[in-house]
Amino acid sequence: MEQSQSPAGEAATAKGAGPKRLITIVAALVVGFGLGWQFVGPAFASSGQAEVSEEESGGEHGGAPASSLIFSLDGVIVNPAGSRGRNHLIATVAFKVQNSADEARLRGAEVMLRDAVASLLERKSIDDLTRSGIRDQLRSELAAIAARHLKGGKVEVFLPQFIVQ
Repeated sequence: MEQSQSPAGEAATAKGAGPKRLITIVAALVVGFGLGWQFVGPAFASSGQAEVSEEESGGEHGGAPASSLIFSLDGVIVNPAGSRGRNHLIATVAFKVQNSADEARLRGAEVMLRDAVASLLERKSIDDLTRSGIRDQLRSELAAIAARHLKGGKVEVFLPQFIVQ
């Protein structure tokens, strides 16, 4: 005893199923996103942290660290010497050190470093800051500032953002 539906009955059923199906799909996506956000995301984040920590410590075989230790001063903004507030310099200064102890020393001295870097940069005129080769000179002057806070470790300086306006 089969029951058959007429084409009109199938159309009515399909119309009613559309919104229900859409609601079910949206609800499944929301629940899936919530579970992923709550449980899967933190699991991936913590496993990524472990990999980075292992790389920094020389990996599981005790070799040289695979990644470098960089401390960055972002958003250093100064008015160059003689600009009377008409011009400004926006810079990011990054210090690459050889070990985590030196990185910690730089982090601990962030306020003093930021002040010393700003003082150095605001003593430069617009002509100085736009002169060819100034970035190399600044790198060595900034390295000397950072070296005061290190225990004799080597430091490299990068200027990934250097905008004079």
